[in-house]
Amino acid sequence: MDDKEHFIRQRRNLMITCLAIIFFKMLGLKFEQINILGNVAAIENPKAIPLILLGALVYFLWRFDTACRQVNGVGQFTQLCRQWAYEKCKEHIRKNILMPNKEKYGDNAHIGHIEIHKNYVVFMISGFPNDSGEIKISKRYVIYKFLGALPVTVHTSYFSEYILPYLLTLTALVLWLIEHQLIIVNFISSLSP
Repeated sequence: MDDKEHFIRQRRNLMITCLAIIFFKMLGLKFEQINILGNVAAIENPKAIPLILLGALVYFLWRFDTACRQVNGVGQFTQLCRQWAYEKCKEHIRKNILMPNKEKYGDNAHIGHIEIHKNYVVFMISGFPNDSGEIKISKRYVIYKFLGALPVTVHTSYFSEYILPYLLTLTALVLWLIEHQLIIVNFISSLSP
């Protein structure tokens, strides 16, 4: 089995578990018995079901996270956001620096070498009459990286493949913790002398 196929299976398992927890918590479902192939079995301790679901959620989250790292899923999403931010910064330099100063710099001024760093972009402007220049964009680049998540989410499947399962897991955990906070508080207080 290749990494992508393994990732798809782990994502499916995590999302099914998350959605099960979300639906059970939102609808307030309670299990008293279970029907397995026509055989009815009574559940003696229904309070164990949420703990079993939580254990499954943690396990599938761990499996999904390792599979996601193998295919560099989140890295691909953030790379597309960086690429979008870079293009917007380049467009900003063209519109706001090169075009308005066409008389000053001449028609030969253009964006040459580019260095992309984690939190800023350096554009080398060449073709100036006297010398070449360097423009460093940091705040705008960081803002564009965050804003880039919207078009990347809308126009690609990277968000739903790699980021959405983490958000569903967070939602399921919050719902589980809200309902079981009293149990957790009582458990912790029973540990203290």
